[in-house]
Amino acid sequence: MIKNDNNKKTFALDKNIAKTIKQIALNKETTQTEIVNHYLKQGIENEPELNKEKTSLKESIGIFTAPEPFDSVKEIKKIRKGYNE
Repeated sequence: MIKNDNNKKTFALDKNIAKTIKQIALNKETTQTEIVNHYLKQGIENEPELNKEKTSLKESIGIFTAPEPFDSVKEIKKIRKGYNE
């Protein structure tokens, strides 16, 4: 990991959380910074307010309709080649 001092932040952590972070880092033989970053990333990815626009594949099924059946694989291949017949 490349250190970038421009991203240094100071936080006041609960004493028990700080102890737990230190213990996890020791057990995993890594730094406390890595542990904090890992858990913050997990929390951000799971934040419902941040991820309101994400929809599952199941929720997306059936939202588009075509006037007639078509071969989706064939159409994607055409798009990748850069033309549409």
